[in-house]
This record gives sequence, C-alpha cells and structure tokens, in this order.
Amino acid sequence: MKFRSHILTIVLTASPAQGALVAVSGYVYATNAESQPQSTNFVGGVLSDVGNVKLTDGVLATGSWNDGTNVGFRNNVDNGNPQPQVTFDLGVVHSVSTVDIWTVIAFNAGNESALISSSVDGVTFSSPVTVDPIIWTGGFANANLQRGSIDVSSLPDGRFYRIDIFDPAEWVMINEIQFDGTVAVPEPSASILLGLGVLVLGRRRRA
Repeated sequence: MKFRSHILTIVLTASPAQGALVAVSGYVYATNAESQPQSTNFVGGVLSDVGNVKLTDGVLATGSWNDGTNVGFRNNVDNGNPQPQVTFDLGVVHSVSTVDIWTVIAFNAGNESALISSSVDGVTFSSPVTVDPIIWTGGFANANLQRGSIDVSSLPDGRFYRIDIFDPAEWVMINEIQFDGTVAVPEPSASILLGLGVLVLGRRRRA
C-alpha cells in the first residue's frame, strides 16, 4: 500500500498545472533594420523602447498610438518594412498555451500576420506556428485596444519564444506581449522508471 502511494505521488508531481500569466525575464529585437523600434528623437520618443521594457511591463494603452505605451515600427526609409522580430526569454523552460499580442486600432488594417516559434537554448528554434491574418478582438475599457490571442500549444516547450510580426501597411504598433502557460515538468527519466522496477522486484522477492 505504501509503495502504491509513492507511485501516486510521483504521477501527481508530473501532472501539468493550469496555465497562468508567465513573467518574462527579458527580450531582444533582431538586429535587422526592420525590427528596430522608432528612436527617441521621433515624436518625442513615445514610440521608442529604451531598455527593452515596454512590451512586457504590464501597462496596456490608456489612449491611442501616442500615449507612450506602444512600440512603433515604421515602413519607410528609416526602418524598412515593419516586420519586427522579437525573442523573449521566459527564464526557464515553459509549456506555453497562448500568446497575446496587444495593439491599438490606429494604423491597424486587419491584415497583420505572425510567426511564433520556441527554443530551449535560444539558438535552434522549432518550426513556427503561423497565423495569417491575426484575428483582433476589442471590447476593452480603452476602445483603442485590440488583442490577438494565438494558440501555440502545439509548439515544443521552450525557454525562448521568437515572434515575427508582418504588416504591409505603413506602421505597426505593439503595445504588450503576454504569455500564458506553466513551467515545464520533465517526464520521469529512464533511471527513475528503472529504479521503480527494481523496487518492485525487490518487494516481490521479500514477499
């Protein structure tokens, strides 16, 4: 009976927990020109991202595109096409179920698309989940806000998640990126399973 309770404990420990908002350790923009936010000398810096903090600071827009909470990417000679690629570090390996991309309705034509992939080491990334177009929903206290919720549960567990956003229009605004998931729980290793088998045999021999 005690042996069975030990097995039950191991199984329960390996069971996945319900998803929750994941705290992001940090993020970086790709080095290509298309991934660079607007600089601090453009419209007072309201669309810049000094220190790479605005996308995960938990602050949703309370106004429109110029309220200081959005990161702006521009389709012109300054930055090329607005196709930002951002890689997020979740600190440890997670099982992510949903990625929420928040934007504002200004400059949003409804033809934006996204690629999202995962990686354990930040070097080798999985095949991406592709969403074209992103389906935006509104109805929030700030009527300017829109959210695109993307199901990424088919992706392998990862510590790093890379998001590419494509927009054929002049601008793309990103207000916030949120991840919903749980810390990944490793499956019982072969050595643990072997140890359980040895324990069973030992108990049977003593019986």
